[in-house]
Amino acid sequence: TQRNSRLCLHNLVPGETYYILVAAKTENRLGPYRVTLTTSCSGGGDAIANDYCHRAVDIVDATPESPDESITPFTLTAATFDCPAATCTPDAQNDVWFDYTATCTGKAHFETCGADSNSSPDTNLVVYEGCERCPPLSGDPVGCNQDAYMGCGLGSRVTVDVTEGQCYKVRVADN
Repeated sequence: TQRNSRLCLHNLVPGETYYILVAAKTENRLGPYRVTLTTSCSGGGDAIANDYCHRAVDIVDATPESPDESITPFTLTAATFDCPAATCTPDAQNDVWFDYTATCTGKAHFETCGADSNSSPDTNLVVYEGCERCPPLSGDPVGCNQDAYMGCGLGSRVTVDVTEGQCYKVRVADN
């Protein structure tokens, strides 16, 4: 059984004071524990637009007229951790977020594969149903992959059932 808790706060105002209450659930859980506080502040010109879930960038479908339009570039170089990590990708750290609204009912294919196995970035890919909750609950992904292999190397590949008009949250993280 895990006794740790995690709290992630977003949109905090620099210079404001925030209080965090730490308490034991039951008396037999009292003891010498520690509180670890980590912060990540993305600001200025180094900030990645979709570094946090609530600032996800839209992914669009390819069309016969523009088959490369669905190639959405991303970088994890200056990305920070946006919790929670999905249970299927526990090693995921720095991440970026995308929203995809299905244009039809069927299958949607997401991947971070490079031109070949050697050029694929080492990523984790998680797809959640719904875009309302940021970040999504860690236990509810509809698709998840750490290493696709088979022509994709350490890149990730996920195919999920989608419903036209439904929004899906996509998280790409390093490994």
